[in-house]
Amino acid sequence: MITTMPDTGNPQPTLESPSAGLPEGHSPLPDHNGDSWWNRVCGGRDVIALALPLMVSTFSYSLMQFCDRIFLAWYSPTALAAVMPAGVMVWTLLSFPLGTAMYTNVFVAQYFGAGQNRRIGMVLWHGMILATLFTPVFLFSILAPALIFELAGHPQSLVDQEATYFGYLSVGSIGHIYGAVLTAFFIGQGRTVIVMVVDVSTASLNVLLDWLFIFGFSFGSVLALEPLGIRGAALATTIALWVKTLMFLWLVLRKRNRREFGILDRFQFSRDLVGRMFRFGSSNGLQFFLECLGIAAFSIMIAGLGEIPAAATTVAISVNLMVFVPIWGLSTAVSTMVGQRIGDGHPDLAARATWTSLHIGLVYTGVFGVAYVLFPGLFLMGHDAGADDFGEIARLTRILLWFVAAYCIFDSVQIIFVGAIKGAGDTFFVVVISVICSTLFVIGGIAGHHALESDNARLYWWWSMLTGWIVLLSIIYGTRFLQGKWKTMQVIEPDLIHSHEEESP
Repeated sequence: MITTMPDTGNPQPTLESPSAGLPEGHSPLPDHNGDSWWNRVCGGRDVIALALPLMVSTFSYSLMQFCDRIFLAWYSPTALAAVMPAGVMVWTLLSFPLGTAMYTNVFVAQYFGAGQNRRIGMVLWHGMILATLFTPVFLFSILAPALIFELAGHPQSLVDQEATYFGYLSVGSIGHIYGAVLTAFFIGQGRTVIVMVVDVSTASLNVLLDWLFIFGFSFGSVLALEPLGIRGAALATTIALWVKTLMFLWLVLRKRNRREFGILDRFQFSRDLVGRMFRFGSSNGLQFFLECLGIAAFSIMIAGLGEIPAAATTVAISVNLMVFVPIWGLSTAVSTMVGQRIGDGHPDLAARATWTSLHIGLVYTGVFGVAYVLFPGLFLMGHDAGADDFGEIARLTRILLWFVAAYCIFDSVQIIFVGAIKGAGDTFFVVVISVICSTLFVIGGIAGHHALESDNARLYWWWSMLTGWIVLLSIIYGTRFLQGKWKTMQVIEPDLIHSHEEESP
């Protein structure tokens, strides 16, 4: 159950005067210039300062995936076709525990906003406990990686490579979950530059290992490695994920963090805290899972249409991810700012941060949406090396990019608004909407798939359903945000809101 903020008898702060009506002892947020979109509190400058490092971080991840796809396209069209459904299946398996772990960010943000730094250490370790509970899922998934692809009726040439990629990446997924909890420690406080440096460094390592492992290397007669293809791509990502986790662990355990946040002196187990973290986090994870399940059905059904539709879909999705994933960084920044402002009792400033972020997101995606239609060749550069039949793949990809251009603006809207309401704790609503919309997407997609006879018609039907799904989500989440119910929610204890008295160690 989502708790609500207590009625203190004081009027809420307004956008014109953020400190008006605050309880005695509450620290006001100075408004640099109430009329300036850029300078005001939670305006352009504040959002960019928090969001830009996260956007760079997520861009580095998408660029890493993009390079991974290009290298595999050079290596083999079959490997390119296999990596999309296998990667989606890994992500689907990962989505629930990862979404649960990532929600640690909102707890850190709200405790940080409320001035309760010592509780952040407790949040961190309870998040690690939850991450550990999910480890057996990935260990068991390694045992039969080919089964789901065989059941989907994929050609054996695809199944072998899909299973290889799936098995290796499952091992890396364990590190990914731990890394999400450790990353949340810094993001929730707004220390996003640290996150950017680590993410860019490990993404660069991943790209280097991709090149070496996929194509092989030789340093004289002393050191050599045969080309590993898709297995090398999965191995490179797995190594990079674990390196990133270890780097964040080292940074978390530094002396400043141990002293300020009680990192090593708050090991006592709290049933209440872990219960709240799982309740809210699992809702976030379930949303991730349901949406990933829909995308998994999308990719598996398209993979069954043959290598060319599967490869074209992989290229279109990869191109879109390289450009669009930074918006996820902006959404994470929105959740963080909303969480911090809810924690310190400024929900109207949380709304301002959301609108500011939406302006930025719409400009960003609008530019690329136009480019997808007018200059599709720019996004296909580098994919054709080593692929004899890439001309047909490129022709089909250009058409699919029209669908991407149609939905990318709406995707930006829904991601920003859902990030805002989840930052306050409105996760149950998000789960309900995910269940309804994901179900409609999958049922509608499968119905059209069986009703149509042409493979091209089936391909375009699935992409039309994907576009409609995203448009519907943007309308629903936008309406929910405008209703304003999220302003009365939080995930931390109600008596901590408006309080800036530091908890005693």
